[in-house]
Amino acid sequence: MPTEHRDSRSCTTFRASRLDRLTRVLTLAGFALLPVITGCQFLDTPTRLSDGFYAGAVAGASLEQFDLPSGLDSETGATFGLRGGYRFFHHRAALEFSYEELVVVDLELDTPRLDVGEFSGRTFMAQLKGYANDAPIQGYGLVGVGLIDAEIKDNLGVGLAADESELAIKLGGGMEVHTGAHWTFFVEGAWTHPTDELDDFDFITVLGGVNYRF
Repeated sequence: MPTEHRDSRSCTTFRASRLDRLTRVLTLAGFALLPVITGCQFLDTPTRLSDGFYAGAVAGASLEQFDLPSGLDSETGATFGLRGGYRFFHHRAALEFSYEELVVVDLELDTPRLDVGEFSGRTFMAQLKGYANDAPIQGYGLVGVGLIDAEIKDNLGVGLAADESELAIKLGGGMEVHTGAHWTFFVEGAWTHPTDELDDFDFITVLGGVNYRF
């Protein structure tokens, strides 16, 4: 009987943890959408968007899809970064370079709740973006390749420790809202897959940001 009680309490704790993570993800996604919603309210864009250089900043959530040993879980993290690129082909394509910092993510045992380690890192990407139209509101897809530099701390010696730099690929898409001749607000989702030694540490980012076109 004591064992059944303990198992029931563990399941309840696990479900509560999942619900807490989902709530935080939805909250962060809502904040990521604010730039686009705000941008739409002040939409005053020339009919013809011009090609050229741009730079901007992003912030949002990182949703870890780590392939961890049984019983281990990861918290939802945060990310922020900088971007710069060049729009071409009548504003229908862009070559972009990005830097994103992945804030420390705790690695934990599900039952009992116990900190096992930490994951942190940064990515440096070159990405090609293709746009569905050249209107003031543009949907886009992206593909990128670059490097991820990650550090994994192992507090209990379970074999997770690593300090590696590896090749990574990135796939995603988003929506941009152009508000005048210079400012662009956007929201974006992307999946990043590291290779080799960091192959088990995929993650998804949900971001909001702003660009300035020169």
